[in-house]
Amino acid sequence: EYERSQKLRKLLRGSKHIIWECYLEQKVAQRILFTEVHTKNEADGSVKKSILVWYVSKHDNVNRCMIKIDEAEGRMNRQAFVSTASHLVENGEASRDDANAEGATEEGAMVLGNDTILLDPNGNTPLKIHELPPAELDKLNIKAWEPPFRLTNDERKIVQMPGTVLVLGRSGTGKTVCIVNKMVFDVDFHDESKEPLKQLFVSRSLRIKNLVQRIVLDGCKGSESKFKSVFRTYDRMIRECNESLIKLGQPTTVTKMEFAALERKFDDFEEQFFLNVKKEMKANLSALVLWTQIRTYIKGSIESVMKGRPLTEEEYLDLGKNYCRLNQGQRKEAYAVYKKYAAWLAENEYYDSCDRTVDILNRLRKISLEERVQNNLRWDKIYIDECQDFPSADFALFWTLCQGGGDLFLAGDTAQSVENGISFRFEEVKRVFYEMNQGDSSGVPQSPLSIHINFRSHSGVLEVASAVLKILHDAFPGAANKLRGDEGLFKGPRPCILSRKGEKYLGLGALIELLKKNPSLVLLTPDEQTEKLENALAQHLGRAFVDDLVLLGICEAKGMDYDEVVVVDFFSSASKAMTKGWKDLFRQEMNQNRNADLGLQEKYPELEMRLKLLYTAITRCRHRLFFVETKYTDVGDAYSRWVMGTKLTEKQDVADLTLTLKSPDEWRSLGVEYAMNAEEQETATEAEAWFKRAANCFSHANDGGLSAKTKAQSSVRTRASQVFDSEWNEAKIDVPRLIVSCFKDDCGFIDEALTICERFRDQCPMDETKLKTKVDETLEQLKMAKKEFEDD
Repeated sequence: EYERSQKLRKLLRGSKHIIWECYLEQKVAQRILFTEVHTKNEADGSVKKSILVWYVSKHDNVNRCMIKIDEAEGRMNRQAFVSTASHLVENGEASRDDANAEGATEEGAMVLGNDTILLDPNGNTPLKIHELPPAELDKLNIKAWEPPFRLTNDERKIVQMPGTVLVLGRSGTGKTVCIVNKMVFDVDFHDESKEPLKQLFVSRSLRIKNLVQRIVLDGCKGSESKFKSVFRTYDRMIRECNESLIKLGQPTTVTKMEFAALERKFDDFEEQFFLNVKKEMKANLSALVLWTQIRTYIKGSIESVMKGRPLTEEEYLDLGKNYCRLNQGQRKEAYAVYKKYAAWLAENEYYDSCDRTVDILNRLRKISLEERVQNNLRWDKIYIDECQDFPSADFALFWTLCQGGGDLFLAGDTAQSVENGISFRFEEVKRVFYEMNQGDSSGVPQSPLSIHINFRSHSGVLEVASAVLKILHDAFPGAANKLRGDEGLFKGPRPCILSRKGEKYLGLGALIELLKKNPSLVLLTPDEQTEKLENALAQHLGRAFVDDLVLLGICEAKGMDYDEVVVVDFFSSASKAMTKGWKDLFRQEMNQNRNADLGLQEKYPELEMRLKLLYTAITRCRHRLFFVETKYTDVGDAYSRWVMGTKLTEKQDVADLTLTLKSPDEWRSLGVEYAMNAEEQETATEAEAWFKRAANCFSHANDGGLSAKTKAQSSVRTRASQVFDSEWNEAKIDVPRLIVSCFKDDCGFIDEALTICERFRDQCPMDETKLKTKVDETLEQLKMAKKEFEDD
């Protein structure tokens, strides 16, 4: 009956593929559009038959959905499957021989390989396919449950790998998704008869932390008794470790570590210290190179961890040349600056992140394993995203928190190592394990497993990104792991270098005119350049217009992606000291003389970091990518000649540029994206800026309701932050009530109230026990309110 009934299996005519229509319910005119799928098991050659459901659609929309499915394959950068031949056979339009084409079957099924990835018919993103065995169909009745995602072979190998796992993948290849799937997999296969699995996820980014937390907890619905998962930003994890150690009688040895304002970061190092001593010390190395030597080698290396102190000058000079790539003269200069910097920290009672990490490690070693387990200082599994943002000292801390049988899961990309002061290689992670295991190589993890299919950017963007990586590999061997080229899932236009007719650069005036017509463009520029560019634009466009623009530093934008990206003044902002290095680099690439050793590592060590920054900027783009220089420089001109000479980009006269106008739905979608960004910001000022951009997008969409709600959400977030920023006193006992009033009662934002309340508790001074108790009570009330709301 299944084969014969038109209501159960009706072939859609006019499609390039075999798509069947099935009546869901006659009275509501709903249709299920599906394709039969055959998946071959490469291990034993068996074939699994299944059904891929594309849409549940109204009858009037069936033809539109069919066209979307066909168009999705046309956008693919590579042929994912070929069912056209057998479809033609079904329609009597081809010979039986044509049906033997690869990817087709005589039954008219789609052949889906284990590594096949399809495009979502609704956009240029991978189709998220959930796997649901027939025996588990009843689980769909569980409201919060979602069936697991279908994994590729590479992803399955990573997720099922036991022990400590290292994952290497370029931007947009799904590293975070692998972490999510691994956490859910570990819970699913945890023995229920044992203690609940203690999982800790750590990221520097609050946005990524919240994303992973939401997906993992949704994926583990129904298994709550089997696991205890905690999701933390790195800074919060450090604060909690410090608090637990103090409770266990291990006070900090770092002066005033409880005051975050006394921690010195790169901007403080450069502006408050280095610029004042640079001339006196006749320093030739840049502030960033010096900061990297201090943070990665002198204070943050595994050698310094094992000694429990910073390296001496002799120890630093003895580091291998393939490990620390500065020559002896440059190292002596770096160490002289370090000694001056150490004295400056001590004199002002400052500290930096390395002081904090090594201090916690030294105290943690004095605590028994049993006490660690009881005080959340020991975990079964720790998962780290963007691991290239951490020095060796942090990996030693993660190892210690897993000591006694725990495992680590580290995912990252050496080509995106743009965190100031970090020079990361996976080889150093393995060396950390070797040293922490007292020279026992049995506990050292295997070489990283790699993933290479890019789910974010199309082939046009990825070709430029790959070319930049090739330069990095040629000029700075060992700076980043070599991988096979990323594969973009879909095709797309080449990036453009924007200019005015007859000019080699665009100019600020033309950029301003472009932004007036296209306010949704996202501007990326080197982080030290953002304030200067913002002020220049504000002089002509007004502060209110510029505040609505998305203008970000490249490091600030890491972890995010956008449809239309303009990289502004990347080369005109380069220091004059690096001009010759850039020109030599591009000249060598144009002459294809890649074997010539230009000595760039020794002469221009900062170029390595700038190339990684350029790669990171390029890979923030999902669709349209533009390069803009507002003034002429030899470096910018050399870059233009190189990328255009290799046909990677094309030159575009800005007067002839026509960007696609956004529909109301597109403005609305962009507004939702910006509102989600606002919720992930650490400070109220940053959150308010994103909320304002979101409200502006909703205004373009003529959606007054969403615009008003966004403005209300921004208002209560600002009000809550004003409460936080006031002086600590007895009146703060009323803060939890104010949080509930601002969020839950005024606007109904229960999730926001929970997030802000948790953050408020983290910021409470340790001696404010009365206040913490009140916050804990409020948190429980909010959780109960959320449960009641969800049950309703």
